[in-house]
Amino acid sequence: MEKNNFSDSRIALAIFAHDESLVIKDTVQAAQKALRTGDALFVIADNCTDDTSVQAQNGGARVLVRENESLPGKGAALSWFVKTHWLTLKDFSRIVVLDADSHISPDFIEQIKTNLKDTNLVVQCFIHPIHYEDSPISTLGALSEFVEQSVYDRFRTFLGWSIRLRGTGMVINPAVLLSICQDIKTEVEDIALSLLIAGKNIKVKRFDAAVIYDPKPTNPAATSRQRARWFRGQWNAFWIYRTQILEIIARGPDGWSLIESLFCKPRWLMIAIKLGLACLCFPWPALATFFGFMFAMEFFFILLGVFQLPQKKTFFKALLYTPSFVWMWLKGILLSCQGLPWLRVREVVVHTEPMNYKPQNLLKSTKGN
Repeated sequence: MEKNNFSDSRIALAIFAHDESLVIKDTVQAAQKALRTGDALFVIADNCTDDTSVQAQNGGARVLVRENESLPGKGAALSWFVKTHWLTLKDFSRIVVLDADSHISPDFIEQIKTNLKDTNLVVQCFIHPIHYEDSPISTLGALSEFVEQSVYDRFRTFLGWSIRLRGTGMVINPAVLLSICQDIKTEVEDIALSLLIAGKNIKVKRFDAAVIYDPKPTNPAATSRQRARWFRGQWNAFWIYRTQILEIIARGPDGWSLIESLFCKPRWLMIAIKLGLACLCFPWPALATFFGFMFAMEFFFILLGVFQLPQKKTFFKALLYTPSFVWMWLKGILLSCQGLPWLRVREVVVHTEPMNYKPQNLLKSTKGN
């Protein structure tokens, strides 16, 4: 059995925040409860025009202020953070990247130190959507996220393939992060990091032992803006990293799976395309059988994921709103083509209830190393 050497290690939590004064103090206070001796909590106040830095400092974090309007975005902020503060960060075993509204439980770091292995240079924690129940559209979005992680990522892990990073809950070896941070050239840092890490032949492992509680936007307009950001970021990253993408595809099924998980979105559209191709290829039995099999496998995976979920009735009721969910995605696609500035998803988000959520046995196994 592989020895675990993390019990006495030091972990750095890094929260990236741009004008997040409404949520940052609660996030910081929740993160403080997870710290153990030697650990640290950094808040990178990135080009803020509000009192994010003051609120974060009041919550107990070490605040680092970045002011560079010519290089906006979390990717640039992450690169700046690692390069500028490397002498401090090199003494930590892992850096955990978090969003300003992501919450962690008090045992989060303990789970990392107990379950992570030295050979796991990069892992992705389980993202547990919360605050979606009052909106059918947000519920369907949460359903997609649950299924993607609990079925598709588990299948990739079973085959020994890499999974993609998700922007928050990314646990990365500092030396690895330093070696790639200068090449983050897009605001969708999760895609950039996934591609750059794959380019170094490092597999991103599933790590379900540590859970990130991630609020979902419940306003349809905000949800469309979020999708618009995703689409714009996807195609921007696809062009910037086109050489790396071709190299990853050339590696075979592992590379195909990673690229599919990063760029073939939304999944419902991909499923519809596979079904359509199966029908169109009816005169050619071999092709029709291939696309039909691909459609059937996708449909089976989704059903498998749904039956693993808590609150199954909530998700099944939300399926009645599938046309609205599709329309929300289509609006997001159209919005992404309008050339507007980087769209902010959250205008005002305030959750007053205590963050004591449990993953409700979402996964049968929580040791996905």
